[in-house]
Amino acid sequence: MKSKRDRSGSTICESSISIIVEWQQSDDWHPPPLHINLSHTSSLIACGVTMDSQIGIDVEEKQRTIRSDILSFARRYFSHHEMDFLAAISDPEVQRQEFIKLWTLKVSYVSLIVSFRCTVGNIE
Repeated sequence: MKSKRDRSGSTICESSISIIVEWQQSDDWHPPPLHINLSHTSSLIACGVTMDSQIGIDVEEKQRTIRSDILSFARRYFSHHEMDFLAAISDPEVQRQEFIKLWTLKVSYVSLIVSFRCTVGNIE
């Protein structure tokens, strides 16, 4: 897999993934739609595949570092409840780990919503 960075610094993977599914043929049965979602870091790749339901996934490096103050960064994307949760954590390492968990959940959710909208948008 080749990768490069776009103007925002995000990694763009230049690869193709093939998923081959062989369904048992039947005149009265039609295979359910497959839904696929991908996520990657510099050392991890995740591929989620489901039938009949959307999927959203995200992976992050466990040792990911945040270049700026975690709370300042989180304030732009997290709810007041999530901010209160993070602010109540006094240990910087535990705070970083909890930030990564919340961030991963958010990105997974957004990925699911985008996947759903793309599917619904294609239904005529």
